[in-house]
Amino acid sequence: IIVVLIPWLFNVHHHFEAYVYGLGMAFSGGGAVIAALIFGGKELWHKRGLLAYGGVLMSGIALLIMPFISWAPALIFLMAIEGFGMMIFGLIWETSLQELVPEEAFGRVASLDMLGSFALLPLGYVVVGWLATVIGGEITIITLASLVILTIGIALSVPSIRRFN
Repeated sequence: IIVVLIPWLFNVHHHFEAYVYGLGMAFSGGGAVIAALIFGGKELWHKRGLLAYGGVLMSGIALLIMPFISWAPALIFLMAIEGFGMMIFGLIWETSLQELVPEEAFGRVASLDMLGSFALLPLGYVVVGWLATVIGGEITIITLASLVILTIGIALSVPSIRRFN
């Protein structure tokens, strides 16, 4: 959604000047930096499963709201929330991999993690673009953000995820 449809939402749908999109992306990065500083400022976190998936939920909700907002400052703020949530998830994911995977297997596990994370991105971009062409950009954002929220609800129904420290 971020790579394909956020530029469309800002620049094509709302006809904002290019700097507004630039601010949105900068604030997404700023939200991520704030999350990193908060997460890095504490040595031990409890309920990391809830925090991680709560971060993705926060991002999903921010994305779900975006198609209904036409005020640039609110969209920019939602981008900061989205960046914050995704960074919390990413930091907890990577930290958990380092803690839970034995050192002798870490290289392979990290490689597979990166392969799954990055190798499939081009396919995702194509699917999102195609879907937006078929059903429209706003409906695509709403649908995909709703699927993210639903997926998080399912993930959080697993007790071991909720209890993960």
